[in-house]
Amino acid sequence: MKTDLNIRPMTPQEKIYAGLQSSQISGQTGFIGVLVGSFNQQDKDLSIKWNILQEPPIKEAFWSEAQSVIKELRNTIFKDRNAMQEYCASHTSFFKSQTADVYGLRVDSARYSYLILCHPQSKDHCLYLYAYSTEALEHHMKKAERGIRFITPDYKEKFRVADGERIRIIGADGNFRDRICRYIDDTHFETEGEFGGTLYHICEFAELCEKTGSQVIPLDGEQKDVSREQRPPKTKGWER
Repeated sequence: MKTDLNIRPMTPQEKIYAGLQSSQISGQTGFIGVLVGSFNQQDKDLSIKWNILQEPPIKEAFWSEAQSVIKELRNTIFKDRNAMQEYCASHTSFFKSQTADVYGLRVDSARYSYLILCHPQSKDHCLYLYAYSTEALEHHMKKAERGIRFITPDYKEKFRVADGERIRIIGADGNFRDRICRYIDDTHFETEGEFGGTLYHICEFAELCEKTGSQVIPLDGEQKDVSREQRPPKTKGWER
C-alpha cells in the first residue's frame, strides 16, 4: 500500500532538530531515533541502519509506519544516487548548509515527521534521517518560538534569543566564550559548547552572571564563534 507523504523544504527552525538532541529536548519533541543511509559501490541500492531510542511500545507503533515510509522513499527520491542528486538539484529552495552539497527536507506521514539531511556527493553516509512524533515536535517548536529570555536576578528582561542562536559570555577579566542556546521551556534553557551542554534556570543563570561579574550579549549571524585555537581559558564558576 502506498503511503501518503508530504515532502517539503526543511525550514531554518527545523534544521536545528536535524541532529542528536539532549535528553531534555529529545523527551519534549518525541524524538524516536536516527537512520543512516549509504548507497552501494554501484550507487544503486540504499543500505540503511536504524538506531531506535524509544522503548518497545513506541518503537513497535513507529516501526510499522516507518517501514512503509522508507519503502516509498527508496522507490522515489532515494531510488539511487542519481535520483537523489536530481531531486536536490531541482529543489533549489531546499535548505543548503554552509557545507557544500548538503540539503535538508522534511517528510511527514500520518503520525511521524522525518527530518532528512541529504549528502548527494558523499561516498560514505549520504543520508541522515531523524524521526519524531509530529504532534510532540510541533508542540515544542511552537513554544520555542517565544524565544529564550535573559533576565536580571530580579526578573527584569534584558533580551531574548531564538532557539539555536548564540550568546557571548564576557567574563570580568575580558575573556569570553560563545554558546549556542536551546529552548527547553519558558524558564529553562541549555547552552551547548565544546564541553557538552549545561541546563540552566533563567534566574540561576542571571545570578551566576552577577556572582562572576560576567556580561552576556546576543550574537547576530555575522559574528563568528571563537575558534578552538583562540578560545580563552574557562572562567571559574561556569562549566559544570
